[in-house]
Formats: sequence, structure tokens, C-alpha cells
Amino acid sequence: AGTINLDRAAYACESFAVVTVADCGLNLDDNQIDTVDVTVSSTSEPAGEIITLYETDPASAQLEGFIQLSETDSAGVLLVAAGDTVTATYNDADDGTGSPAVVTADALVDCTPPSIWNVQATDIEPRSATVTFDADEIVRGTVYYGLSCDSLSDAATGSYGNPASVNLGNLQDDTTYFYAVWAEDEAGNVTSDDNGGNCYTFTTPEVPDFFTEAFVSGFDLDDLTLFFTPNGSVDYYAGCVESITDLPTDPTGGTAISLSDDSYQYISLSGGATVELYGVSYSGFYVGSNGYVTFGSGSSDYSETLDEHFGLPRVAALYDDLNPSTGGTVSWKQEADRAVVTYQNVPEYSTSNSNTFQIELYFNGDITISYLAIAVDDAIAGLSDGGGLDPDFYPTDLSALGACGPRP
Repeated sequence: AGTINLDRAAYACESFAVVTVADCGLNLDDNQIDTVDVTVSSTSEPAGEIITLYETDPASAQLEGFIQLSETDSAGVLLVAAGDTVTATYNDADDGTGSPAVVTADALVDCTPPSIWNVQATDIEPRSATVTFDADEIVRGTVYYGLSCDSLSDAATGSYGNPASVNLGNLQDDTTYFYAVWAEDEAGNVTSDDNGGNCYTFTTPEVPDFFTEAFVSGFDLDDLTLFFTPNGSVDYYAGCVESITDLPTDPTGGTAISLSDDSYQYISLSGGATVELYGVSYSGFYVGSNGYVTFGSGSSDYSETLDEHFGLPRVAALYDDLNPSTGGTVSWKQEADRAVVTYQNVPEYSTSNSNTFQIELYFNGDITISYLAIAVDDAIAGLSDGGGLDPDFYPTDLSALGACGPRP
């Protein structure tokens, strides 16, 4: 049995209607495009117009064509007026039972653009927002947005509904966005609102820099030192990076830490010294075999997930499945102004590769993480306050923190 369809439930007075017929009986030759004639009529032009549909593919048995609708009549154009019904008619020679049939499809003519009001941005997050507005009919909203009213370079479109709702993604935190909205009804009539030429605005909230990067196919911190200095900002630290040729603190004379695979050891500071992480003071810390230092409790985890990383207060230099029991050394020493943990030539589990890096925890709250030759390709590096993985987490490109400049 053949079917006929119109591409819309309603049409604007000046528009085009696409007509589709599907009927296996029309596919006369799988190697050529077949055709069929159908009639499209309206209340204003009941005799209608005949249009030819063409098969979309030589073997598809689906045929398409279109006709222009207009309030001005002319040859080949279907005359319509507001409130008309458009009817597409297909005379099916064989409905599958050997008998002919007539099948139709209807749509309304709507010439009035929608009215919209109450435009607002809701659910504003650091990386996303939702724009909503009310209308006098079902509409589909499109939001054009950007960093200035003169440059609305991005766009997002929602689904049909009332109120209309459009989700915006891939936004930047602590940024003001300008936007205008367009509303399209089911007939294709469009209304726009740019707040009188001034655009609407919203500002995303600021989120901290998490100073953490997960490497999955290549590690790029070889021969670099990362500096983190408390600065009272929402990030808590100011971060910078410098090139090195040697570890900042010579590990010679340090105390060796005996670590088996997936283990840790507590280090107690002497002389009343304390180190800090995100403003919390600690008189000791745990050195893990898998390339990190934790606070409050030890960790033997080797799975290097962001959930695990942020699950404890942690300074991760090379959070990976390392095994110092099969090679290299791990040592620590307490200097006058800092505690230092050094991993020298420590291999990754089930390998003979070599990784050398160092963590320095200064008594004034500064933290440095330094790397020489690193062989692993996948690891997590960075800081964690132990509060869990933030839903607004965004990775930091640690190698691009910027130069530290002159230091006192």
C-alpha cells in the first residue's frame, strides 16, 4: 500500500512544501529513477497543482518533490491563505490487494509569526547554561550567542515546545555571554528578540583551576619543575613551570623508604615542622609506591583515576602503577625549609623502564613537583584537596602554566 506525506504539519503563507510518496509498486526498475505525479491542493485553490516526484534512489521506492506555496497565485504555485488546509493526494494503482486507492496527507496554513516573552538564562553553570522563553504557541528556539552583542558567533537549537528551552554547552567559566533568541513555529514562521538591539546577557560562575592533568598517551613534563604558591585566589595556588636539568634538591644523604608494590609509608616531620596542602597543616604525610604523597591516610591505589586522585588530599607527581620493589630508590629528607621525597629510576609495574621525579613540600605552603626522564605514557599529575571529583572539573595543561619569572 502506498503512503503520502507532507514534511510539515503546518506551513507559512510563503514557503515550500515537500511531498513524499513511498510505494514499492512504483519502483519499476532498480537501475533508473522512477517518477509519479501527485496533486497538491488548498482551500484557496481546490483544483490544485500537479507536481512530479522523483525516486530518491533507483531502488528506493521513495519519491520526493516540492511545490511553492504563496498568497500570490501563478503557474506552478499553490495559492494559499491563512487558515487554509493543504492536501496532497496520491492515486495508488494497487494498494497491495490488487485494488486502486486514494491516499492523502493534510497540513494547515499559518501566516502569523509567534509572539515570545520572558527570555531568560537559567541553570547557569561554569560550562553550560539553559535559555528559556514563553510563546503563544509551540515553537523551536535557537539561541545565537558570543562574547559581544556584535559577534554572536555560536548557535544552539532546541526542540519544539512551550516554553521553549535551549541548552548551551562548551562555555568558559567566569565569562559574560551576550545572546539573542529566534523562535520558529511549526509552520516555519520566525520571530526574533535581541533585547532591543542590546542583547541579553548572563555570566558563568568562576571555578578553581584544579591543577591536575590526566595523561593517556604521552607524558610531556620531562625536565620541568611545577611551582605552586598559595595566593589567596579562588584557585588557592598560583602555578608556573620552569625547565630543569637536575632535581632541585640533591637526594644524596636522604633516608631510603622501603616500599613494596602498591604500598605506602608514613613520614613524620621533626622539630615541630609542618607542611600544608590547600591551607591544611600536617605534621607528617604518607609516601605511596605509585608516585604520590597523601595526607590524613595512606593509599596503595594504582588505578590512576580522577575519582581516586581527588578522593584524598594528595600531591601526585606520577600517579601510575609503579613498583619500586623491583628497581630504583625512593628516599626523603627534611631540609631547613621543606620536606623532599625523591623517586629515582623507579620502574613501571612489569617493565624495566625508569622514571625519576621529586616532590618538595615547603613549610610555608609552597609545593614543587619536578621531573627528569619519564618513561610512562599514562599517569595523573597534580594536586587534590581530597574533596572528591568536582562536577566542574576541567583538566589543566600543566606544561603550559607559564614561566615563573624573577623569584626573590
